[in-house]
Parts: sequence; C-alpha cells; structure tokens
Amino acid sequence: MTSWGEVEICPVPTADTRCTLVTIGFLTLITIRARARYTAMRPTHSAAAAALALVFLLSGCGSAPVARSSPSPVAQVSASPTGAASISPNATPSGVKPSPSASPVQCQTYEPLPGLCVGIIGRVPTHEEYVAMTSAGAPAIEKALGYKDWSVCSNGENCYRVGAEPSGMVGTDAGVLNGGFGQYPGGGLGAACWVFLNRDSSGWHFLNFACAQNTGFTPGSADTGTHVFVSGCANYRTTPSLTATVLGCLAKGTVVNVDSAPVYAEAHVWWHLTGRGWMAHDYLCETCRA
Repeated sequence: MTSWGEVEICPVPTADTRCTLVTIGFLTLITIRARARYTAMRPTHSAAAAALALVFLLSGCGSAPVARSSPSPVAQVSASPTGAASISPNATPSGVKPSPSASPVQCQTYEPLPGLCVGIIGRVPTHEEYVAMTSAGAPAIEKALGYKDWSVCSNGENCYRVGAEPSGMVGTDAGVLNGGFGQYPGGGLGAACWVFLNRDSSGWHFLNFACAQNTGFTPGSADTGTHVFVSGCANYRTTPSLTATVLGCLAKGTVVNVDSAPVYAEAHVWWHLTGRGWMAHDYLCETCRA
C-alpha cells in the first residue's frame, strides 16, 4: 500500500520477480525488475505501470481481459494548439537512426514510458502543446473509460486526471501524455495510463490509450522492453514509412526495445527498435484502446 503521491506495481508473483518504486520529482516511474522477463505476465485494464505526474494508490494486483489495439490510428477528438510549436532537435527525423536509449547517466528528468528518458529521447511538451494535447486526449480517454474529469468529480467516484506539467513526451508530430484514474478525492483504487496522440496541420488528435498492470505491453525500453503484438508477424523498416524497405518481420511475443520518440508519418505513429528498424505503433501496444 502506498500513500497519495506514490504508485506501486506488482507483477504476477513468481520466484524471480519483485516490485520497484522510483520517485523522480513530481513524477513516479514504476518499473518491474525481473530476472525472468515477463514470466506469466498479463496485461490488464484495472492496474497500472507507468510514469505518472499525478499518482494513484493501488490496492493490489489483479487481472482483467486484455484490451486489443486498433488496426490503425484513430483521430476521434482533436484540438488546435494554442501556439505554434516547432519540432525539437531531440525529435527523431525520418530515416535517421536514433541513439540507443540505454545510457550510463541516470535520467535527470523523467520517463513518460519505461526506460525512455525525456531529453535523451524526445522532449518535454511546451505549455501550449501540453494544453492542446490535454484538450485532445482527456475527453477521449474519459469517454472510453466512462469516467468524469477530475475537476468535476464527486466523493467516491472514479475519475480521470491528466498528469500535471511537466508530463509526457513529444517526438515528430506525435506524442504521449501521462495521466491516470482513481477514486476521488484520495485517488485510491486507480491506475496509471498513457494517452498517445498525433499532430497534423489542424492540431493534435487522440490516437489511442493504454492502462496496464505490467510493463512490456506499451512501447518502452531498458530492462522491460515491449512485446510485439500481431497476428502473424510485424514488419520493421529502414524508415518510418509504409513504402520503406522491409528489414525483417517479428513474430508475436518477440521482446524488443524502443530507442526513439514517436514519429507520425503516413497516417501511422512509428517507433524505432534498437538494432532493427522502424515499426508501427499498432504492433507495440497490446493494451491500447481507441
């Protein structure tokens, strides 16, 4: 059990697994240290593992049906940025292999996704981007979860709240925003969530979201990695493009590591895999829901 301001995540118990809680400034990163990777892990909608600016108290670990990812990005809710925001030099341009996420220097900012340190991978959203991403993402995830916004929540209700600034990561016309849901006002019985978005000339658009008990079911790196989620096998390519050369095809369940910020191109969000190439977001987020 933890108090408001902390989250603890428990993997399915095995002889070689344990829970680790790391708090960095206003954000909390939950990572799972396991010598036997992903043994008996199952994704679930009702518990959490993530970096979270606001944090919720979890009462325990359980399992729930897996929410499957949509076959293509879905732009359901959008909002125009309040100010024009340029692409950061830290965002990964198409065709350029990013630097590995592993670094001998401890992360000095925060990790919106497991093992991806903002500043080394991607950048912090500007205030204008944060406002626009929140406007696009919060109503969509609240509708999908069936929860009110935290600002209009009543005692005892489960409600959703976006992580306070700084929160999330921006790459090339794509980003992720941290948040979570819990029981108002204390935040107990909650979960951390990731909201994935893309941007075009009209502003930011909600793509999908994920809430998970264990790491490994959303894009990530470090010792957690992520599972490839596909029927058959998923292509990885030389550049983030559907017409780029296919370098290989990975079967479902293959554990890979992401080493880039997200890139939006040709109606898909892409992530670079260490030592391989670019793969579409669709195959790297098993618990994502549109």
